[in-house]
Amino acid sequence: MSETPALRVENLSKSYTTPSATVRALSEVSLVVPAGSTCAIVGPSGSGKTTLLGLAAGLDRPSAGSVWIEDQEISALDEDGRARLRGEKVGLVFQQYQLVPSLSALENVSLPLEMEDRVPLAEARERARALLDQVMLSRRASHYPSQLSGGEQQRVALARAFINKPRILFADEPTGNLDAENASRALDLMKALTAQYRTAIVLVTHDPALTVGADQIIRLSHGSMVE
Repeated sequence: MSETPALRVENLSKSYTTPSATVRALSEVSLVVPAGSTCAIVGPSGSGKTTLLGLAAGLDRPSAGSVWIEDQEISALDEDGRARLRGEKVGLVFQQYQLVPSLSALENVSLPLEMEDRVPLAEARERARALLDQVMLSRRASHYPSQLSGGEQQRVALARAFINKPRILFADEPTGNLDAENASRALDLMKALTAQYRTAIVLVTHDPALTVGADQIIRLSHGSMVE
């Protein structure tokens, strides 16, 4: 019996209505991401990459089509239902890190578990410490984002993305704000963590280095898939 894919997208479309026109940001995109595999989404600015990522991660709802994460159709869920599913099965990494300024590195990493209240606080913090050690930031656990470099902030964000042992990681330009050395380090850590947890990756990138070794590359232009 074949394994359920980590992600399945079927005929996904998204339109936005403005005062002057209806803008079609994505048009009938379909793809399958097997468990543990890597899918890179590439294309010029404005091609619909981030729109597709947001819909696939359940951050927005499509105008048409469906999105499945494993055996759950997330496009049929309300906002609270999508948030619960993300808390259980999804990791997110953004170009801008999205760390909470008033929380330490340790607290930022453990935050998703604490918000869901699925595990005791002591266990959440223990798992956060273990992940900070994996990303070589155990000595910076008590530091706040403003006290960390950009590369360190992205490593905290990576650790946070894996605190729930996700089945799929969505990454939007994860090395976009980093220099070459820190980008390479972040990429190596991301690959190591996804291999450890057998996490599928769906990433949006302009960086050719991030597409090396990808199991599939989805190319978008004007909201549609192209060969």
